[in-house]
Amino acid sequence: MNDEQRSLSLQSEINKDGTARLSGLGIDAREERKDMSRQNRTMKLLQLPLELVQMIAEALGNENDINALVQTCRHLHQSLNVFLYRYNVRNSESSGLVHAANAGIETAVKRLLDEGADLHTWYLEPPLVLAAINGHLGVLKLLIDKGADLSAYDTPYHRTALFWAVVYDNEEVTKFLLDKGADPDALDTDGCSPLFAAIEEGKIGMVKLLLENGAKKNIINENEETPLTIAVESGNEEIVRLLLEKDVDLEFINDPENTPLALAAEYGYLEIVNILLQKGASTEVVNDNGLSPLSAATESGHVEIMELLLENGADIEFRDSDGSTPLAIAVDSLQMGAAKLLLDKKADIESRDFTGGSPLAVAAGNGKHEYTKLLLEYGADIESRDLTGDTPLSLAARKGNLESATLLLDNGANIENLDEYGQTPLLVATFFGYIDLVNFLLDRRASIDVKDKFGRTPLSLAISRGNRELRDILVEKGAIRDDGV
Repeated sequence: MNDEQRSLSLQSEINKDGTARLSGLGIDAREERKDMSRQNRTMKLLQLPLELVQMIAEALGNENDINALVQTCRHLHQSLNVFLYRYNVRNSESSGLVHAANAGIETAVKRLLDEGADLHTWYLEPPLVLAAINGHLGVLKLLIDKGADLSAYDTPYHRTALFWAVVYDNEEVTKFLLDKGADPDALDTDGCSPLFAAIEEGKIGMVKLLLENGAKKNIINENEETPLTIAVESGNEEIVRLLLEKDVDLEFINDPENTPLALAAEYGYLEIVNILLQKGASTEVVNDNGLSPLSAATESGHVEIMELLLENGADIEFRDSDGSTPLAIAVDSLQMGAAKLLLDKKADIESRDFTGGSPLAVAAGNGKHEYTKLLLEYGADIESRDLTGDTPLSLAARKGNLESATLLLDNGANIENLDEYGQTPLLVATFFGYIDLVNFLLDRRASIDVKDKFGRTPLSLAISRGNRELRDILVEKGAIRDDGV
């Protein structure tokens, strides 16, 4: 077949298939023509002197364009690759070093360093920090050998390479950085050292490594937490033991802002409570909420821990910042098991808070009927008065607690006791408009025409407060209208 026949045959394929494919290659003829055109242009570019090609590259003024030129062919790559590295160092804030360190490309890191890349560039983040985050040990070695600053930190957390190695639990990188002199106590913006991070993540091996390298354990962060309190909150017995074996200062064990013992008691960590007690933790130091360890355990209902604390000398009558004893706290927090334990341990059933209220007053006034019943069974004084003269029945009436009032009256409470205003429970219930409670008290023969210190009767109170339903009830029950009201 001559050339003309071949041409006609190819044309026939184009007309028939819509595309012309060269025999055995599978390449579209039109694409081939484009490739040939590009190759021709590249060949012409390669015929230029190298110095002129470099001038063209520099004139491009854009790193992406230069990179595209470098990748045009192997010859240009060999000729211009060094130029591209140098251009990046000179004109792009050594951004290439940051990206190479982040990706772990050691050859690129080395070439950029050889071209004078800035080890401490703040383009994105320091290269050393990025290499540590991604665990690129080889890159770290290259950077540190060239003098990278081990104290360089990221934004916005101000965490060093060592800190991030700890966060990502990379012991190999952590050990390398420590061996190179990285500061194990460098703080982030929250005032936390790498040790805090290791403890929060429960990384026991990392905690050991940091402690072996001198990490401070008696340190407080911005949230007034210590490594020990973080370990306690996490419930990690092994880390707590590790810290205590390193002789954590007793001042930190008994820190009133964040007492580890109170934390362990609050969270119910029995074994940690035991460990801390053996190390000399005080049972009487209150935390920042004013709670002793016993009070904290009581509030959360951890009966076993309460028993352990009492066995170790905890004061059963220790008062919190509100003057409440553990028994009052148990009642207020609805912790029946805790309340029974304290009563069985002979806690003072008549202890008073700063309002003068007894545990029974707290229970009755707040409608805690099961606790009202429990305290009455244990012999609580049913007529005890707080500083304003209120009895448990007065308080139940003030809150409209019908069930508590029933319990108290069934157990002998005086229905005519007066508060500081000379008001009986009936007057109190009428004042607040508790219709069911008024009916109940009247059925229990409360005096219907009793007067308070201001001369007001239940009926006059109902009328003055515009409560027609109560007015009608009282009139129907025989209340006497006074002074033509």
